[in-house]
Amino acid sequence: MPVLMERVRQLNHRAERRAEPERLMSRYNPKQISYAEMGVILLIAIVMAEALTLLFYRVNPALTPGWGALLHAGTTLLLLFPTYLLLFRPFVNDRRRAEGQIRHLSRRLLRSVEEERTRLAQDLHDECGQTIAALQLNLETLRRSLPERCRAEADGFGEMEELLSRLSQQIRAVSSTLHPEILDEMGLVPAFQWEIREFRTRFPDIRVEERYARPEQLAGILGRELEIALFRICQEGLTNVAKHARANHVKVDLGCRKGAVRLLIRDDGYGFDLDSLSHRSTSELGIGLIGMRERVAGLGGSFSLVSQPGKGTLIKVNIPLSAGQGGVA
Repeated sequence: MPVLMERVRQLNHRAERRAEPERLMSRYNPKQISYAEMGVILLIAIVMAEALTLLFYRVNPALTPGWGALLHAGTTLLLLFPTYLLLFRPFVNDRRRAEGQIRHLSRRLLRSVEEERTRLAQDLHDECGQTIAALQLNLETLRRSLPERCRAEADGFGEMEELLSRLSQQIRAVSSTLHPEILDEMGLVPAFQWEIREFRTRFPDIRVEERYARPEQLAGILGRELEIALFRICQEGLTNVAKHARANHVKVDLGCRKGAVRLLIRDDGYGFDLDSLSHRSTSELGIGLIGMRERVAGLGGSFSLVSQPGKGTLIKVNIPLSAGQGGVA
């Protein structure tokens, strides 16, 4: 069953990877000029302005250097203005429109991933749970139907019942990993507490400190999409701590401030160099950081990462409360 849980996590990561804007952007190829072509146009405009200025100097040799520089700048701007209207502005607008479309597609895909997780978790809980319950009932009925003299020798029944019980617990664990029911039933703060409790069980050597500033403000005002995003960010942040940070202490801070919900995840682990991180490719960065960043961006929030080698890592998330009022329609 641990293999099954790891397989589920891999499938989740593959689905989230499809929502990366870099992958979606590679499929969007609008007909627009390249940066190299824009550079050539700018160079041509500067050369033409220089030529016109020299021509004007020949016609009017008494022109002072100050007026000459002003004439050069004005001619350059005059040449670039129609270029901007015809080429640069459409390029910028197309780029912004494409990025907006990518954000929208990424958000929709993340919603689809969560819906599929929920459906799969429900199927596991219902179908497998009912099957295991039926097996346990049939096994108990079979054991009771045995003669008295045979029951004491039927040690295999106890072992099978224990295996079925363990299988039932593991299926519930997989189902909760896919989509924790506590998030829907009790809200964000209890879901955070449950996730941190599970983390402490799996990694007892890492001390986790949790703080919830005014948790009553979070009850009932966050939309489902915002709650899911914050929960997944917390889940992925703790996973990164366990896998990479080699930390002894982690602090999770969740609360409301100035019309926004804020999440901080700080560890005292190894940390890393942010400059080297910015030069890595998407595959080298992994899914966790990209998934967190895109979830926050899709909700109009801000995501920042602060880290130095030997000084741990801090994840800072701020998302407007209004982002969760639209639900997940």
